[in-house]
Amino acid sequence: MARVPGLREEVEEVFDKSERRKIKLLYLANKYFYVVGLVVGISLGFLLQNLDLLIFFVLAISAFCYFWIDIYLLKQDGKFFNSAGHSKQEIFDRYYAKEISRQLSLRFTTPQALVSQSSMSLEERRADFKRVQAKHLENEFYSSDWRYFVAQVIHYD
Repeated sequence: MARVPGLREEVEEVFDKSERRKIKLLYLANKYFYVVGLVVGISLGFLLQNLDLLIFFVLAISAFCYFWIDIYLLKQDGKFFNSAGHSKQEIFDRYYAKEISRQLSLRFTTPQALVSQSSMSLEERRADFKRVQAKHLENEFYSSDWRYFVAQVIHYD
């Protein structure tokens, strides 16, 4: 969802360089939260020489990392989508709607689709395409995963 040219520049308008670096690091820590918890838990467990504490620290620190970072990344998404000109609908319309419409147009121009629509007038075909396009764009918008959007744009670009 986030690998589109131009999105990074929009994120850079809202977040400065240090915030972007922090978001990227926390996104990676959240993606590999179990590794963070394992490393810290093992080091604390060996330091305290207790297997029960090792297991407890691994689980507790992993859970804490996951939930705290999750909340932080979602707040950053909220900050971005609440800034002027960056609502989910505006971002979708600006970067994704054209590509989805292009793919749908290609489907409507396959030989099978052209043959099946040969009895329809040109106006009926256009109306049918607009109806299907509107439904398809709406379905695509609501099925898109907007979770960690900012972090993914920063990480993958």
